[in-house]
Amino acid sequence: MRRRLVDAGVLTGYALLSFAYVGWEVVSHPGRYLIAGYTGDPEYFVWSYAWWPHAIGHAINPFVSHAIYAPSGINLTWTATTPGLAVVLTPVTLLFGPAVSYNVAAILLPALGAWTAYLLCRYRTRSVWASVVGGYLFGFSSAILLEQLQGNLHVTAVFLLPLIALVIVRFVQNELTGWGLAWRLGLLLAAQLWISTEFAFTATLLLVLGIPLALWLVRERRARLRAAVRPILGAYVLGTLFAAPFVVYALIGLPPGPFWTAPALGSDLLSFVIPTANVAVGGSQWAASHFRAGGGAYVGLPALAIVIAYWLRTRGRGTTRFLLVALAVTALLALGTELQVAGSNEFALPLRLTEDL
Repeated sequence: MRRRLVDAGVLTGYALLSFAYVGWEVVSHPGRYLIAGYTGDPEYFVWSYAWWPHAIGHAINPFVSHAIYAPSGINLTWTATTPGLAVVLTPVTLLFGPAVSYNVAAILLPALGAWTAYLLCRYRTRSVWASVVGGYLFGFSSAILLEQLQGNLHVTAVFLLPLIALVIVRFVQNELTGWGLAWRLGLLLAAQLWISTEFAFTATLLLVLGIPLALWLVRERRARLRAAVRPILGAYVLGTLFAAPFVVYALIGLPPGPFWTAPALGSDLLSFVIPTANVAVGGSQWAASHFRAGGGAYVGLPALAIVIAYWLRTRGRGTTRFLLVALAVTALLALGTELQVAGSNEFALPLRLTEDL
């Protein structure tokens, strides 16, 4: 009971912090003002949060709408409108309107992401305060804060990703059976599809990269890692079944052209340690405003110092090697196709090879 109270208190603290960041802007008229409304992006989510209850309540196919892009309409599985959140927030929408639902989601999503990351960290560290810090660094990272300021709910809805990691880690630690991993991961993958197909793809990509990397570096867990492959594949089958209506309409509306397009610009190398004006405390006075890209890549010197201290303390462990190599691979992917230093392109990076796939 005490642990549950602590966990609930941490979630409340994260929610209050998120409200302090952006919620105060709309507190006077939450049904009229929109968080990040100046960008125009929130209007897509407000429309979606009104559309799904309307379509379901009137027995209309919610996956295809002719109310927009008339007369051809649009397949909504290929839009960034977070239909899963729209369904969950239906009671709020019916009582207070879709604008309020959007504002509630904009405030709570970073807090939920921080909280699920806190749960993952607490499982591994057994330390409340270390986990609180770890959860904050994930849920309120510069990337999430930047997207929150732009009103992109499909990008700030990252709360399922730590849970995906948690169920896999629990299996590797012999706390879950194969079936226990399969159905839990299947539900999480299905829910992620309903919220953001981008992150469903990202999670899949990182699993494809991460499992071979772990097999290589974490020798003491190779048997359990090999045993995880079959349940993970089963989880994708279950996830497809759980999200069958969404998957069917996504396949029907599969757009033509290449499936994957590498980003033309990634993050500036210096943006890992120097924030841009969007996320810097003190605004442009302390920021690198000349960076063309990379506002979401900022890690900061304190966090990097923690990484170095962790490596020095545990460098003999396979899990440490795995985490550091995974961090390096992630940073390389974040740099995009061209290495940028202080705003100028230096040379092509390996990701450029994927541009024609």
